Amino acid sequence: MTYDELKSETRAFVSMREAANALGISYNHALLQAKANRFPIRVVRVGKLYKVPTLALKNLCGFQTAEGAQNKDCAAGTL
Repeated sequence: MTYDELKSETRAFVSMREAANALGISYNHALLQAKANRFPIRVVRVGKLYKVPTLALKNLCGFQTAEGAQNKDCAAGTL
C-alpha cells in the first residue's frame, strides 16, 4: 500500500498485508507481532484473517483525518 493509497483509503479495515506494507515491515513479522499482541495497532481477527482498522493505521502514520496532515515516512517504509 503506497502513501497515496493509504491517504485515499475509505474502507473501514485493511488486510494485515496492506498494513505491513504501509508500515514498511514484512507480512510475516506483522503476523508474529499480531499473534503476540505486540502489533502497534489494535487488530481484529476474523476467522483466520487479521484486519487492521484503517483510521488507526492512518493515525499511526501521522495522518490527521480533519486536516489531512501528511507524514510520508510511514508509507515510504522508514517508520
